[in-house]
Amino acid sequence: VEGTYTLSMVGTDEDVAAAGDLDITSDLEIIGVTALASTIDAAQLDRVFDVRTGATLTFESVTLTRGMVTGGEDGGAIRNAGTLNVTRATLTGNSALGSMTAHGGAIYNVGTTDLLDVQVSNNTAAGGGGGLMNDGGVVRIHNSTFNGNLATAQGGGGIKNSGTLVVDASTFIQNSATNNYFGGGIYSESGAFTLSHSQVTANSATFGGGLVVGEGTILDSTFAQNSAVYGGGVFKLSPKLVNVIDSRIEYNTATSRGGGLYADKSVSLVGVTIAHNNSGEGGGLFKAGGGGDTSTATLTK
Repeated sequence: VEGTYTLSMVGTDEDVAAAGDLDITSDLEIIGVTALASTIDAAQLDRVFDVRTGATLTFESVTLTRGMVTGGEDGGAIRNAGTLNVTRATLTGNSALGSMTAHGGAIYNVGTTDLLDVQVSNNTAAGGGGGLMNDGGVVRIHNSTFNGNLATAQGGGGIKNSGTLVVDASTFIQNSATNNYFGGGIYSESGAFTLSHSQVTANSATFGGGLVVGEGTILDSTFAQNSAVYGGGVFKLSPKLVNVIDSRIEYNTATSRGGGLYADKSVSLVGVTIAHNNSGEGGGLFKAGGGGDTSTATLTK
C-alpha cells in the first residue's frame, strides 16, 4: 500500500463495509511502505476500522487519520473487539465526539491489542482515553509514543484502562485530561497494570498529571514536569497495592497536595527518587492516611 486512500462512502451503523468504516470480519493484513508514504484518511466520515469478534487485523507502516465518530460511539480510528496488531504506524488527528460516553479518540479496545513502534498523537475523546481506551480487554505497548492526546471527560488523556495494560519502553508527553478528571498521561482505573522503562513527561490533569493508578507495578520509569491539582506526577487511587521500583519522580507540580506523589498506605516505594517537586502541601510526597512502605525512597528538595 502506497499513497493516500480516502474513505468517501458516507454511512454509519452498518457492519458489512458497504459505507462508512471498514468492517473487518475475517483476518486481514495491510502493509504500507512507511507511515509517511502510506495513509488511510477517513475524511471525518466515520472511524477507519471496526474489527469484529473473531477477526484479526494486522497493519504495518501506515498512518490512520481523520477518523471521527459522534453521538457516543467509541473508537475514532479503530474499534477493536477481535485481535489488533499494529507496527511502525501512526494514528493522528482522530476523534470520538458528541458525548462523554464516547471513548478512545484513536483506539477503543475490548479485545486484544498489541502496539509496537507506534505514534499515537493529537487524538481527542469526549469521554475517556484520548489516545486509547482499554475497556476490559488486553493491551500491550512497546517502544511507542503517546503525544498531545486529549480526554475532555472520564480521564486518561493518553490512555484509560480498565483491563490488562502492559506498557514498556514508551513515552507519554503533553497529554491532558480536562474538566476535573484523572490521569493526563495514563488513567489505570482498574485491572492489571505494568509500566516499565518508560518516560511520562509534561502531562496534565486535575488528579495525577502523569499517572493515576489503582493497582499494579511501576519499574524503572520517570515522571517529570507533569502538573495537577493533586498528585502532580502520580496519584494513587484505590486501597489496592501499587509497587514503584527503581523509578524517578522529579520536577512535577501540584497546586494543592502531592507535587510528586499523592498516595495512601497501599503504596510501596523501593529504590525510588522523589526530587525537585513542588506543591502547596507535600511537595514531594503527600500520604493520605499515613502508612505505606517508603523505607527505601529518597526524598530531596
